Amino acid sequence: MRYVVCSRPLLGNGLIILSQFIFSLMFVYEELLLKHYRTQVINVVAWEGVWGLLGSALFLLVFSFFNYKPTNCNFLETCQLVYGNSTLLTAVLITGLCIAPFNYFGMRITQMSSALHRCTICTLRMVVVWMVSLLLGWEQFNW
Repeated sequence: MRYVVCSRPLLGNGLIILSQFIFSLMFVYEELLLKHYRTQVINVVAWEGVWGLLGSALFLLVFSFFNYKPTNCNFLETCQLVYGNSTLLTAVLITGLCIAPFNYFGMRITQMSSALHRCTICTLRMVVVWMVSLLLGWEQFNW
């Protein structure tokens, strides 16, 4: 069996570092909005959701015209599949409803303390999820 190795590992690592940098800038900007301009948390969450949805839809629509191998991604076909399957549509809607309170409480942390506290808590979230999955037996830890 032949394994395909990414020919540009620095590109992937660089994109991850860039995304984390942009993510941290978003937290700092949210702190500026919430503390300097005294914006309501619910308004910031709502507008962030609207712009995130519009931006994602735009990117998906633009990139659906490019054919990627081995799969072809088609935004309109994906929408038809989601709306045609009630289980999948329910899962998408529940995911959206779970993200809203997560963002709301994250911004409340930013408003009440700082963006640094929120970044630390977001990082610790992964550790907590991993520990719970170990305790429930969903995963096993191997040295």
